[in-house]
Amino acid sequence: MFAGLGCAPASSGQSYDAGAGNDAAVSPPSDAYVPDTCDGGVCGGCASAGTDLIYVVDDTYRLLSFDPRVLSTTPGANPFALIGTLSCDAGWPIDGSSGDAHPFSMSVDRDGNAWVLYNSGEIFLVSTEDASCQATNFQNNNTFDLFGMGFVSNGAGADAETLYIASTSGASKLGTIDRTTLEITQIGTLPDGESNPELTGSGAGELYGYYPGRFDTWVSMLDQSSAGSQQTWELDPLGGVNNLRAWAFAHWGGKFYVFVTWIDPFDRERSDVVELDQQTGTRRSVVNFQDLGIDYIIVGAGVSTCAPFVVP
Repeated sequence: MFAGLGCAPASSGQSYDAGAGNDAAVSPPSDAYVPDTCDGGVCGGCASAGTDLIYVVDDTYRLLSFDPRVLSTTPGANPFALIGTLSCDAGWPIDGSSGDAHPFSMSVDRDGNAWVLYNSGEIFLVSTEDASCQATNFQNNNTFDLFGMGFVSNGAGADAETLYIASTSGASKLGTIDRTTLEITQIGTLPDGESNPELTGSGAGELYGYYPGRFDTWVSMLDQSSAGSQQTWELDPLGGVNNLRAWAFAHWGGKFYVFVTWIDPFDRERSDVVELDQQTGTRRSVVNFQDLGIDYIIVGAGVSTCAPFVVP
């Protein structure tokens, strides 16, 4: 998420065409494949290579992959890899920001499509292979004008999945977007936090929310029927004044990866990737942006339900 973005309406009725140009409004593909097995938390049968990675987008339209395996196999190496730069034909921002519209949140489906929400209100399908864009026919509403998003499998190892969204205006609401009709269904009110949550899901059929804050920061497992909290993991508060710039969130291999940029008490901009172990609750900073010479301000992260949901 990026501090201050939004969404707006589009038309409806067309089918997905993988060969359509960037200006063609399309409907996303439906759940069309069945995984064969789940081995070590990785479900087989996914449509394309790379669907077991985390994908992120930054405030300068760069789409990158993030491979958590690098953190253990090659400590100190850069787990990010640039895929390309988004050139989605977005409309004007609707959140009061100036300049061109830019990404706000994203999630990734099992077909390797990144669903990228812009602050123009449009959702684009972005290829995780080459960063090419296709428009969709998504229409927002007054409650879900801004939202975080995350795909969750419909049960552990299930082939079908659901896209959950969390509104960012006022008290955050949990809802879903139907993959075929793109219609929004509201579920309930999410737990309160200093900031409204970003979402992530897993192939185990679990939904999580990340709540960043100056005084309290945590991750919650969320009930998909009531929007209530089922379990909570505490993280270090961010501190500072007017500090939070961007945050994103993904689950992979039994661990949460939090991408966050904030202004510290000394008025310095800081970006970090925090790894939180789901089983032990231990957390650590895993990417040294300064040493690697990278300056990504991550505004969206997504992981498909093809990714491992236990330590592989």
